[in-house]
Amino acid sequence: MKGRESAANLGLSPQELELVLNSEWILMKNQIMQKAVALMGQLHEALRQTLEGWHLPEVWLQPGAKISRGEHYQGLPYVILDYPRFFSQHDVLACRSLFWWGHYFTCTLHISGNFLIQYRPLLLASFENCKQQGWWVSCGEEEWTHQLHGSADYQALAQLSHDTYQSLLQERRFLKLVKSYPLQEWNGFVSFAVENYSQLLRCLGMAPDSIYS
Repeated sequence: MKGRESAANLGLSPQELELVLNSEWILMKNQIMQKAVALMGQLHEALRQTLEGWHLPEVWLQPGAKISRGEHYQGLPYVILDYPRFFSQHDVLACRSLFWWGHYFTCTLHISGNFLIQYRPLLLASFENCKQQGWWVSCGEEEWTHQLHGSADYQALAQLSHDTYQSLLQERRFLKLVKSYPLQEWNGFVSFAVENYSQLLRCLGMAPDSIYS
């Protein structure tokens, strides 16, 4: 009886059968993923050129860029660019750009450990600036989640007070500042990411003309 039930569960619905008989959609999906990887490569080059001559931590640029792709972040394909990046067991400083199928692009500054201690005063000093720019902040315990909207792991800075943000900076072992960008505006993502990372890193005193330098 159980064998019959298992066999029935392996049957295809009409919608599934329609897809399995159509090779065009999977070929198109592969093509889109290739373009997403190329887009992240374009973003890497744009960031490299923009950040040339900035006051970046020495260890931040040494590893170079890393582009990763996968099929199963919450069941959906994704592409990630880490640049600039530094990851160790206890310290993280990374600009992580994400394409997530069916959702959005995101730009994230991920900071923890000694880097968080070092930049905590500037992160706090730039609160109003980042708030006006529309950044969101991590407030959950899961460090590696990327689901921005519809999640309890992130909250818009616009919804936080200065004191609440200060508490987050003091009490948390990591901090992530994140912005999303709609997939419908695909062609504008590189410019969006470069502009927003530049604004954020300027607040952290890394730009040659930064008011925080």
